[in-house]
This record gives sequence, C-alpha cells and structure tokens, in this order.
Amino acid sequence: MQSVKKISNPNYKNDGFQIHNLFFKNQLSNVYVDLANRMKLQAYKIGLINDPQFYNYNSSVNIKKLDRLITSLHKRNKRSVDFAVQELRECPSFYSLVNQNFLKISSKLLTCPTSLLKIHFDGILINIPSNKQRLYRFHTESHYYPYRKNFLNFWMPVLHNKTKKNGTMLIKHKGHKKKYSFNEYNGFDKIEGDQVNEENFFYQLETPESEISEFKTLVVDLAVGDGLFFHGNLPHSSTTNKSNHPSYALIGRVYDYRKDLTLSDKTGIKLYEGGRAGFPGLRPIV
Repeated sequence: MQSVKKISNPNYKNDGFQIHNLFFKNQLSNVYVDLANRMKLQAYKIGLINDPQFYNYNSSVNIKKLDRLITSLHKRNKRSVDFAVQELRECPSFYSLVNQNFLKISSKLLTCPTSLLKIHFDGILINIPSNKQRLYRFHTESHYYPYRKNFLNFWMPVLHNKTKKNGTMLIKHKGHKKKYSFNEYNGFDKIEGDQVNEENFFYQLETPESEISEFKTLVVDLAVGDGLFFHGNLPHSSTTNKSNHPSYALIGRVYDYRKDLTLSDKTGIKLYEGGRAGFPGLRPIV
C-alpha cells in the first residue's frame, strides 16, 4: 500500500482528498488539555486515580502519562472513555479549531459560502493497541448521512503522528466518483449483536470489496497537525494499532445543507434493521 503523501498535489475533485497543514503542535496544546482533563475526571470518578491534578489551558500535557491513563481507563471501563470523547465536542478548545484557514478551505472545497457551513466535530477517535472495538471496515460517510448531498470529512492526527504501525486510516484513491451498496451489521471481523447503537462496537455499513477493488489503497500516514479533507463518498477504513501506545485522530464533518431535501437538523439515520441480517465480508454475485 502506498502512502497518501506520495500523491503529488492531490485535488479534492479529482483525487477525493486534499492535505493541509493547519496547526503547529503548540496550537493544539489546549485540545490536549481538554482531552487529558476529561479522562482524568472519568478516572477519578471510577476510582482509578485519587488526585486528578487537572491541567490549566496553555500548559504542557505529559503525553506518555496520558497514553497510560487512557489505556488503563479503557481497560477498566470503556464507556467512560467514549463519554469523555463525546464531551470534547463542546469543550472550548474544539471551538477554537474553526479558524479562518479551516473555514476558507472548507468553503472552497464545498463551493459554499462560509456563512452557510455547518461544522460538527466528533471528538478524538482513539485507537487502543490490539483493540478492534473502534475500527471501521471500508465504508463511505454518504451512507451514514444519506440526506446530506454536499459535505466533507476532516481527519487529523493529534498527540502522535499516524503511521502504518499505530493504527491509521486507509482510503481508496479516486473512489469518490462511484455509487456503492452496503452491508449493514455491528462488529468488525465478526457479528457483535444487532444493536444500532455503538456502545461496544461500531455500526458498520461496509462497502463490498468487489465494488472497490479497482481503486488503489492509500495509507494516511500524516503528522500531527496535518489535516486530511476528504469527500463524503470516498471509501475509507481503519487499521489495527500494532504499537504499544494509543494513537489519536481528531475527526469532524463540514456540511452544506442547501441541496438537502429535508428540514431536519439531524445528520445520520439508521437505514435497515440495525444489522440483524448482515455479516462481515458478504459477497454479492456479480
């Protein structure tokens, strides 16, 4: 598999993605503060630590200690990590990420005035070593948000650079120009119940391998602060973290609602029966 960085001057319309260096590491320091404080708060509440010693904004977070804390917290109570990640969406540091450069890039890629953009950050996706609970098979976000006609995805490594080893994203180069079917289930490499929620495993809308095999797979091995803006219909997946510490990606979406045939503010909907009839790697006869 080829590195995404080997594609020379990728164009959003043609390649399905663009890479922009948005933030220096010191500009993300308060994101790390919010992440660390939310995890410390959870750890204290469940008795994992006795003295949280919260960080103040503009202070330096000990990343190695944060890695160990999150790993221990996930082992003790996975949902506490999930809740902390969801809280990040409304933390002050995340609002500050929407700077003029971010808005300018998003507006240009979506051909939408800045004043009509809707921006949603999902928090930070944490890839725990050797853990498959938060991994996606190849899919497109357009299946998760079928009413939204014009939107893009944003993905950016934080705390550690993303590599082939520590659990990163794969994308299908130029795969955004094709329409896909999907296979719905809950789990990753096996069925993990039939619930539409994602308390334990991700809800998959897997794109059949036969429909994406024609496209080259690219490894998104980017450095901290490098943002990948990619098309809402570009197939992508995640890989297992084979390192000895968690890796992290800040994720979000930017929407243009003008062509959407709905008055609703909701983005995603569940499509069929919550995965009761799906199975990993289903093969249609073609």
